[in-house]
Amino acid sequence: MTKSVVFMFSGQGSQYYHMGRELYNKQPVFREWMQTFDRVACEMLGVSLIEIIYDDAKTKGSTFDRLQHAHPALYMVQFALAQVLIAQGLRPDFVLGTSLGETVAAAVAGAMAAEDLLRLVNGQARLVESSCEPGGMIAILHDPRLYEEEPMLYCFSELASVNYDSHFVVAGYERNLECIMKYLKAEGILFQALPVTRAFHSSCLEPAREQYAEMLQHVACRQLQFPMVSCVHGEVIHQLASGYFWDAARQPIQFPAALRSLESAGPCLYLDLGPTGTLNHFVKSNLPAGSPSRHAAVLTPFQQDLHHLEAVLDRWHSG
Repeated sequence: MTKSVVFMFSGQGSQYYHMGRELYNKQPVFREWMQTFDRVACEMLGVSLIEIIYDDAKTKGSTFDRLQHAHPALYMVQFALAQVLIAQGLRPDFVLGTSLGETVAAAVAGAMAAEDLLRLVNGQARLVESSCEPGGMIAILHDPRLYEEEPMLYCFSELASVNYDSHFVVAGYERNLECIMKYLKAEGILFQALPVTRAFHSSCLEPAREQYAEMLQHVACRQLQFPMVSCVHGEVIHQLASGYFWDAARQPIQFPAALRSLESAGPCLYLDLGPTGTLNHFVKSNLPAGSPSRHAAVLTPFQQDLHHLEAVLDRWHSG
């Protein structure tokens, strides 16, 4: 049975130093795109993002949360990896992104020139850092209904994403999240504070809305080359308006709904091109029992990127 190929891209919180380093060192298409983007980054920021991402003084466990570095770095790595697969003949039937990953998906689908979307990513990071109070996001391993039932959650945070039936994310200001983490720890509920400095997918971003809308007035999207599975709307879309890039940062993520829209059309091969393989895990946790769909990731913090890349290509060639 033929499976539709879905390229998936993740957002803030999935970044780490040295992501994709083996590919940068040994894969020429990946390296060429990273260097192309780095020239744009140097114009925007006055620094080399390649030198920042692959800084030998940093470990994969070092905090990588400066938005004006992490935002474009995530975009660069994921787009470059997609081009590696496309150069090998593996083209997506659909693209799907969560949060910042929606912009990567739009770039791969041809909504705008990849370099122009990198500039837009940088502009968003700059505005959010300058306009919005510090905040954060917490991934909680529990039934999402807890959010509606627990005042500590719904009074002091906003629901940013439901990823599957035992995993959701809340966003809010720093002072409120500290109280929430104390509550979760006292209740024995597993959680993880994401490496982000702003509360994406919440009203905490509203101070950046007006200036970002002005920036988006100068953005014109082309017809998409591949259908895009929107985690804003939870369905397949074929055209983007410029305002979509604000919605992708501000609105809650609807990953399960997006996945259901794909599964309803037939089996898929889901390829997670994010740095951590997080979406690969989310797919596994959402697929219904007996689904013929398959899923795989290329990058992980544990390296072996070339090995995983070859395994993905072998799986695609074998059907």
